[in-house]
Amino acid sequence: MTTNYIFIQAISIVTFMYIIRLIYAHKLRIGNSWLLFLLGMGFLVLTIFPKTINILCYMTGSTSWLSNILFFLIMFLFIIITHCTIMIKGLICRVKELGQQLAILNSEIDEKNSIKF
Repeated sequence: MTTNYIFIQAISIVTFMYIIRLIYAHKLRIGNSWLLFLLGMGFLVLTIFPKTINILCYMTGSTSWLSNILFFLIMFLFIIITHCTIMIKGLICRVKELGQQLAILNSEIDEKNSIKF
């Protein structure tokens, strides 16, 4: 085996173990970890079938396996950033709705207090 296959196998094992450790330590919710599972499974495919690195090099027209791996990691990071942006937008909408509900409840409390006096 050449060093690139050993490098990919080491990264695959470390990545998959780290994802599992984060889930078991309850630092990563299972619902939000599907992107990391995709990354781990991609590396696992590269580990089980090491010739896929050569196929990726042929498909992208690159001669370096490292440039292919880095390209796909950058694409993966772009997907994670997009996913996080969508999640943040949803959270902003929820905070806005909660603020509106709090304002309505405060106005109702103020009305009840003003009626008593």
